[in-house]
Amino acid sequence: MKANTYKMRAEGAWDVARFIGATAGQLSKFKMETIGHGPDVTLEFTTVHSRANIQKALSMLDDAHVMSQTLALKRDYTGERI
Repeated sequence: MKANTYKMRAEGAWDVARFIGATAGQLSKFKMETIGHGPDVTLEFTTVHSRANIQKALSMLDDAHVMSQTLALKRDYTGERI
C-alpha cells in the first residue's frame, strides 16, 4: 500500500499523545510542531491508512474535534477547521 503524509492541528501536545497512542504502530513517522507560543500544535505523520480510517480513530477519542476538522493530506493542509 502507498503511504500518504497527513497534517492536522491539535489543541495541545496531550491530544497528539492520545492520537499516537490510539494509532500505535500505524504511523511510520510523525513530527509535532508548536504553533506560535502554544498550546496549539500541528502534527505531520505518514501512514498507509486512508483518511477515513484516521477519522475513525479520531472519532474514538474524546474532544478530538479540532484534529478531526483540520485533518488533510499535507499538500492540502490549511489549518482551517471544516
